[in-house]
Amino acid sequence: MFDKIPKTNIFLWNILIRGYAWIGPYEAAISLYNQLLDHGLVPDNFTLPFVLKACSNLSAINVGRGIHDQVRRTGWEMDVFVGAALIDMYAKCSCVNDSRRVFDKIVNKDVVLWNSMLSAYSQNGHPEECLKLCTEMALRDFRPTEATLVTAISASTDSAAIIQGHGIHGYSWRLGFEFNDKVKTALVDM
Repeated sequence: MFDKIPKTNIFLWNILIRGYAWIGPYEAAISLYNQLLDHGLVPDNFTLPFVLKACSNLSAINVGRGIHDQVRRTGWEMDVFVGAALIDMYAKCSCVNDSRRVFDKIVNKDVVLWNSMLSAYSQNGHPEECLKLCTEMALRDFRPTEATLVTAISASTDSAAIIQGHGIHGYSWRLGFEFNDKVKTALVDM
């Protein structure tokens, strides 16, 4: 059906790219992205996270770097959703320093962006950096989410930082997460 309609509506491209980025084949998402560019369309802040997710799923770092160049050219580098997708793509390709460079460039961070960077450190065996960033997040008055706490507790476990883990435990309870199953499971693991 997509092949039979005019190719001028970015929304329709985004729907199809998203489907392939989530359930595969991931290569099709990247192929559609390239076709979108060939049709003279400019990707938006929905297109880019979808195609970056496909790159993450394929560990296609070179393609991802090319898309990052497109992100810079189109001005979406400061968008938190595009930024989170870039952080995730670099992290899943084991390029955590690139993840951090993207994170540092974004001025108006939200909790999703912080969680993306925490996860990037955690996934790549940098629990101490994860815990430092978690502390910085708290000092900047960002309210942690379930994902923040689970990642921080897991980082405490991975680095055998039991004192920090106890602190996160108390902090999570003060924030009302005492009945959250995922937080409790991470605490049991710690």
